[in-house]
Formats: sequence, C-alpha cells, structure tokens
Amino acid sequence: FAIRSGSGNSPAASSPADVLPRAPLTAWMRSTRAMERFRNEVLLNGVMETNFRAVIAIFEDRHPLWGFKENGTLVCRQLPVPRQDELDQLEGWRRSFSLLLEAADVLIPLLQ
Repeated sequence: FAIRSGSGNSPAASSPADVLPRAPLTAWMRSTRAMERFRNEVLLNGVMETNFRAVIAIFEDRHPLWGFKENGTLVCRQLPVPRQDELDQLEGWRRSFSLLLEAADVLIPLLQ
C-alpha cells in the first residue's frame, strides 16, 4: 500500500488516492466503461453456464472436469457419467430447456 502523505499525527488521509494500492492497472481496466462491459460479459457467461451449458451437459450425460496442463493452461475434459437423477431434479426454466432438447432429438432426424 502507499504511504500516507502529510504528518503522522492525522489518522485520515488527505485523499483516497493516498491509501489505494499503487499497483499498475492494465489499459482495459482504466476505462470504467470497459470494466462495466467486462462485468456484464462475466455475468452473461454465468447465466449461460447455469441455464444452458450445464443443462446440456446433464442431458448428454457429461460432466466437465477442469484442470491444468503442465504448462499452466486451463483445460476442460468431458467425463461420461450417467446423470439421469440430476435431469429428473431440474425445475422451472432448466426443466423446460431439457424437454426442448429431448424434442429436438426426436424431431430433427425426422425433418432431415
């Protein structure tokens, strides 16, 4: 952390910048709009994962397993695991989406 300016007698700093860390910010973090865009992207990705990708993985009896390679990069492997119990426990929108996936499995081959 930064050293507070002014005399040592005053408990309060003269400005918020005096107590903030002096770590350098990357260029995209300097713009408030860029940070808001990044936050929105992270939130949207979380919604997509929870409501769609996770349901698709349950429907296809896959379980994602995350890990690291030797060089430190993140890798996702798909393990085949029976997940019928999890599919039966889905409720609300997620249950509706799983039923839509089942309907698509039946209808798409018929339409081709």
